[in-house]
Amino acid sequence: MQVNVSLTDLQAARDIWSDRFDGDRTNLAVLQDNITARLLCVTHLHLRQYEEAIEQCSRSLSMISAKLQAYISLMSAYGPTGQMEKAREGNGPAAQDTF
Repeated sequence: MQVNVSLTDLQAARDIWSDRFDGDRTNLAVLQDNITARLLCVTHLHLRQYEEAIEQCSRSLSMISAKLQAYISLMSAYGPTGQMEKAREGNGPAAQDTF
């Protein structure tokens, strides 16, 4: 007896995995166990890859967030709008504090 099994991502409309299993009709429990074990392994691998991708994305977002926080801190150091231009011209309080 042959059994074709496929795991399909319905949202993406694509097959994730498929395989063919050969077994004996007199021992369907063994065939079912083999299919289940293989399906669990494949599912675990795909979930692991998904988790790694999520971790990588999370690390990237953390780096972006840290850079954004540094930028916000820099901008807040200049105070209200306009003080940055005054500091560049040498007229503002930020420029006066540096001399």
